[in-house]
Amino acid sequence: MQLDGKLGQFSLHELIEMTVYSSVAGVLEIGTGDGRGRIFFRDGLPYHAVYGDCVGFEAVCLMFQRRTDPFRFVAGEVCSDETLALDPWDMIERAEEQAQRWGQVRPRIPSLNWIPTLCTTNAEHIQISEGVWPVLSAVDGQRSVAAIAGFLNLAVLDVCLALISLLDQGLIIIKQPLPALLTPRPSSHLPTSGFFERLIAGIPDLEGAAHKPLLADLTNETEPHLRAQRK
Repeated sequence: MQLDGKLGQFSLHELIEMTVYSSVAGVLEIGTGDGRGRIFFRDGLPYHAVYGDCVGFEAVCLMFQRRTDPFRFVAGEVCSDETLALDPWDMIERAEEQAQRWGQVRPRIPSLNWIPTLCTTNAEHIQISEGVWPVLSAVDGQRSVAAIAGFLNLAVLDVCLALISLLDQGLIIIKQPLPALLTPRPSSHLPTSGFFERLIAGIPDLEGAAHKPLLADLTNETEPHLRAQRK
């Protein structure tokens, strides 16, 4: 059995729901070629997902970013890997929430390579939550968005949302880095940005994206000290 069409006729949410209710085994494919994502089902339950160099829930989140890609369901295909253990309804809810949040980020932060920089403000009232404060403290005009996430060991999406809060209050601006700063060098201290770069850039074609680190090595970077007072 094979079902095919384009997202827009059915959402990925609906396609997963139909597969779950049908209790079938097989694979749901989103996209084609190197940009293809695959979710494997057993008795209607998702047990493995892969998209480019990402697997599991991260791969599902990537697929929920797609809106017009072709899809097809091929019954009977199996995979020995198991990277999903979530309840399918919980997986759908969480993946849709992630997609919505990244949709808020992309217009404000064009790339994870861009660099937040402190700026002066005349605002009389500034509110900085406990979760946003560490991100503000890590803004030094040199670290990129992704580097801040690696430095603080925080999820990139959480860092981006904190930076948007700081942007809204006029405490920072985000600048495109100079071309010389974009030269990739390997680093054992920071994650490669393949998955998150695709999220923030709208997930272009994944061809050649795997194993392509984009972040500069910050191992020898001297940490500046930001002195700020909470009001």
